[in-house]
Amino acid sequence: MRRLDLIDQLEKKIETVYGQKCAAFELVEDFFSDHHGIPKRITSRTIKRKILREINLDEKQLWLSDKKSALRSFILHISVMCLLLFSFGFGYRKNKINVDIILDAWGTNCFEFYEILKSKFQLKKKRVGVIGNFSRELRQIEPLKIQKNLSIIFDRAVAGKLLRTHWNNWWFFFLQSRASGSDIHRLVMELCLEIARHSSEIQAFNGDILLSGNDNGYSPLRYWIYRSDGIKKVILIQNGGRVGLNMHYNSYTHCDVFFGWSKHRVTNFLSIDCPKVIISGSLRLSKFLETQKPGPRSNSIDILFIEQIYRCHTKEHKIFLKFLKHMVRYAKERPELKVKYSGRFEPKPDKGSLKNIDSVLTGSPIKRVNDRGVEGSYKHILDTNVVVSYDSSIRLEALAMGKAVLTCNDQGREGSTTGVWDYVLAICDPMFAVESDKYQVFKSKLDFLLSKSNSAVVSYAKEKLVQSYCWDKKLMAGKLIEDKVLNILG
Repeated sequence: MRRLDLIDQLEKKIETVYGQKCAAFELVEDFFSDHHGIPKRITSRTIKRKILREINLDEKQLWLSDKKSALRSFILHISVMCLLLFSFGFGYRKNKINVDIILDAWGTNCFEFYEILKSKFQLKKKRVGVIGNFSRELRQIEPLKIQKNLSIIFDRAVAGKLLRTHWNNWWFFFLQSRASGSDIHRLVMELCLEIARHSSEIQAFNGDILLSGNDNGYSPLRYWIYRSDGIKKVILIQNGGRVGLNMHYNSYTHCDVFFGWSKHRVTNFLSIDCPKVIISGSLRLSKFLETQKPGPRSNSIDILFIEQIYRCHTKEHKIFLKFLKHMVRYAKERPELKVKYSGRFEPKPDKGSLKNIDSVLTGSPIKRVNDRGVEGSYKHILDTNVVVSYDSSIRLEALAMGKAVLTCNDQGREGSTTGVWDYVLAICDPMFAVESDKYQVFKSKLDFLLSKSNSAVVSYAKEKLVQSYCWDKKLMAGKLIEDKVLNILG
């Protein structure tokens, strides 16, 4: 099945669920339109994004489930109203600060997405505002104005309006929950908190441009809140491969300008709403390659297995461990090969997962190389013949570096959770994917990719995949993004 067919299949599934409960959803859309001025299309698309989260069986269903409890619903309502009441009494209300651009400090690695613009901001004396919980990560940018994205206390005016609108509507929406078979009241509370959070964080600044590397964090509602508060352009930089079509955070993204890895990568954003998509390649990889000397590499590593940390009870972790065990067995059978395991730095890794991984690797011939951040992985990939991974975005970047990549997932494209897993490589060429849990299949694919006698075929396939799923190697994302953003800023 072609990838676009899979996307179409997923959209139909979402629309089916939406259609089954459309009366309740339309009531919610009317309510938020009448009381908050939010366009019905924005609320509708936000609900569909949440539907995808719910129908993905890897996620525990929260409001789409038919299990309803009046007591649990009432406690949730009281908790949200108390939070709004506390914010109304003790929340902040500051005068807006005029800035030229607002940066979204969404994570610990956010600075690397704005570093290219740091000197230009200072040279052009651009005033920079920051929202987000990780604002201290951007302290190197000056002059800087910070407004923290507080998740437990909101702007007083925002909290007051939400409190007046929703304090007495619990019973009404609980009745809708009973009638529709889904927890509509919980959905409404989720929307309230999203309004409270994003309306509060943007209140601190008057600015025309918002730039973020958190490309999969911009729901229709978040985008509309920013635009209705005076932001004229929301600019997003893609920070990962977006390899899972069934991930809600890859879906219904809204922005004005989007810097994407490649044309095919952008189409993995289900129903993206963006008038200007610019293909830039991976900013992180582009910055790394600029620091490397040109010329042939040693290729001293035969196989590099990429680590991925999931919660230990999840399906993903079990699949990852299965193929890691295959890798250990293969390394024992081929002692002449140099096989390494590339650890990835995680701020808060799942301890159960790490323990399971340790138990598989302990005593094996596979050598660990632990990296803080992806740059360490890039260095090892440059010296590797074959990269083996479950579903890491780094597969695409490895392709851009001219490496053979083997994707391992025994669920099958139509046997995964929602039937729409994006294999990135398998859809283009099956020689680059293992879709069976059989060790002999895994072994045969690796033997093929490592075989010098098949080098011509592998080179052809790699080039084919790079053309289809990656970007122009001559494209330097950093320079392109810098020029485009500064041109928008003026």
